[in-house]
Amino acid sequence: MKTFFALVLGAIVLGFAALPAFAGYPEAVLKRSEANLKITLNGRHEALKESAILAILDIKTTYPECRLEGTIIPLMRILRTHSDPNMRVLAALALYEVSDDKALYAIKEAARFDGSPLVRHICLSIQAEAGQL
Repeated sequence: MKTFFALVLGAIVLGFAALPAFAGYPEAVLKRSEANLKITLNGRHEALKESAILAILDIKTTYPECRLEGTIIPLMRILRTHSDPNMRVLAALALYEVSDDKALYAIKEAARFDGSPLVRHICLSIQAEAGQL
């Protein structure tokens, strides 16, 4: 019985000793994920772009401290030039979640100049949520 408790205690101590080795794991994965998302957003496959934008929203929900700065310019490009208003809305929502000054400026400009009433309305709502109105 003493041997069993000694083994369990040893396993617990070794488990806590191994924690620092895995401490950087989420950051490394997030950094690689950001690079992959940037490549996907700059690609030509529309369904993958949509999935990448949804992944950005999921990542920001799960890891709010993750900045995802590499995705800002591709998202701004989608917000400004994509032909589908639904994709522009998704890009605006993702830019809001990234909440960088450039991103919020792009949302402000889309609220003023986008050709779709839906996109303008969503961008105005995002501005109100961000306290920029």
